Amino acid sequence: MRNTWLTNGSGETGAIFDFDGTLDRLLTALDQRPYSFKEFMEEWIIDQFLRTLDEFGLEKPWYWNLLVDELDIYHHMIYASAYSYRATFMVQFCDPRSSRRKWLRQKYPKYWDDMDAVWEQISERWRTVGPGPANEFAVHGTALPTFCDLCQLPLSAGTPRKNTARVFVHDGRKYIFCSEPCQWIFLHEPERYANHRIS
Repeated sequence: MRNTWLTNGSGETGAIFDFDGTLDRLLTALDQRPYSFKEFMEEWIIDQFLRTLDEFGLEKPWYWNLLVDELDIYHHMIYASAYSYRATFMVQFCDPRSSRRKWLRQKYPKYWDDMDAVWEQISERWRTVGPGPANEFAVHGTALPTFCDLCQLPLSAGTPRKNTARVFVHDGRKYIFCSEPCQWIFLHEPERYANHRIS
């Protein structure tokens, strides 16, 4: 169960998929996109996983609905976080322009109003300060991002309206988790994860 979350949900490999999917969808020309990241995940990952569960007579993990729901939002939240702290990455990021945002709205209608508001705020900052490298930090995050003490990814789970981060105290130390599944994994093996450090 733990590995399912870490490989497909908000966990380590999941974020690589999500970040990869985000870059693929936002940086690929519209006429070259055969499908959305969500459509790819549903066909190649979710369907296969469900068939495997069925083949072995297993039930879906308790966090299944959360994982499926995140296909609509998580990689967008990761990309918005990465864009906000883009100076720390060796990848050139762009904010999605109107044509791309229209495509994203069609593919991700459930949460797109919330995400579009984030990108509109960023676009408004660019309009206010004007383009160019001299104005770059006017449209950049200024506080340090916080990372999950389990999966060690930015606290980007949830939606722009409701972050799912949670704080838990264990042996007198505070831990912060990006989601309920990450806290659940920690609680099952606290001795394994208590000294996790971001590397």
